[in-house]
Amino acid sequence: MDHKELKNLLLILLVTASAVAGVSSIAPALPKIAEHFSIHPEDTGFILLSFTLPGIFFSAMWGILSDRIGRKRILLTSLMLFSVGGILSVLDLGFTFLLAMRFIQGIGASALFSLNVIVIGDLFDGEKRAIAMGYNAAVISGALALFPFLGGILSEIKWNLPFLLPSFSLAVFFLVAKYFDAQAAVNDETFPIYLSEIVRSLKNKHIIGILIGTLLYFMVQYGAFINYFSFLAKQAFEYSSSMSGFMMAVSSVIAAIVSYYIRKFEKILSYKNLYIFSFIACAASYVFMAFALTPFMFFIGILLFGMGQGLNMPLTPLLISVYVPEEQRGILMSINCTALSLGQTTGPLFFGILYKQLGLTEVFVVGGAIALFAMLLVVVSFNAKNTT
Repeated sequence: MDHKELKNLLLILLVTASAVAGVSSIAPALPKIAEHFSIHPEDTGFILLSFTLPGIFFSAMWGILSDRIGRKRILLTSLMLFSVGGILSVLDLGFTFLLAMRFIQGIGASALFSLNVIVIGDLFDGEKRAIAMGYNAAVISGALALFPFLGGILSEIKWNLPFLLPSFSLAVFFLVAKYFDAQAAVNDETFPIYLSEIVRSLKNKHIIGILIGTLLYFMVQYGAFINYFSFLAKQAFEYSSSMSGFMMAVSSVIAAIVSYYIRKFEKILSYKNLYIFSFIACAASYVFMAFALTPFMFFIGILLFGMGQGLNMPLTPLLISVYVPEEQRGILMSINCTALSLGQTTGPLFFGILYKQLGLTEVFVVGGAIALFAMLLVVVSFNAKNTT
């Protein structure tokens, strides 16, 4: 990489870390937040839902705008929204106010979660792109390791302190404004033609499989693991919030290592097969955690979850970039982000009902079953022949 490529990549990696902090820093604090507002554990899902819900409605819009008017303008707008919503979430003005600020922050995050990989796709081709995607996934995993750990510690001091962690995105805003100068191909075709090209891309059965895989993977990740891991750890082994944050950090360290070495794994299995295996690892991890009789079994589940996450994160955008031309990359990555947000939003709702009706163990058992079902759908889509 030359100096300009490296500079722009570093800025995008900072954007990535900012976006991850919006959820991961809060997850270990959910029991403390529930206690502070005197709400039931299943209602903590609304804290995640209010953050992820905007992605369903805004992700595609951000992607279209980034294709039509450029990446940098959308990056700056979304970073500002993310920063303002995150900083104001610290204020103790009631549960409804917290949800409103999380919604504003989520509008910004809905662009950040897709624009980071879109810009990497713009900057690099071939092996460089795979390496950069691996770096990006490693940063996600590193942030998922650091922020839950810090969030767990801060929540032991006061319930709202973890909401301070994403505020460093304001500094990222000024860095991007001054130093980001990557140029992407801007699609200047008429809008009807632009939309027809998108529809044509969406007819690709491999893309359909990836979108379904994204939706279901993040449904079980957010609905079961992020929302209820701390409760499961406390129920099973009386682990504190800080200990839960530490264990989530361990899984993310594993994910970072796997993501970093994604090119080496590709020499053993193809990217498609590695992507399929990520769902198997996720399902196995939930089974181990649900039925763990010892801390060691519980730890095995955490390691398997990290392995699956470390494969799934870099391979999803990497596979999409293979099937999508540069001029449509923004919108297709954003459509994938919409699927991601839909999974993040429906997961806490679905598993909240499941938890209320059945219990914590069943939350993770069903999560594992859904991960296996997603794997089967992905296998079918990858084996299907495209007719267009």
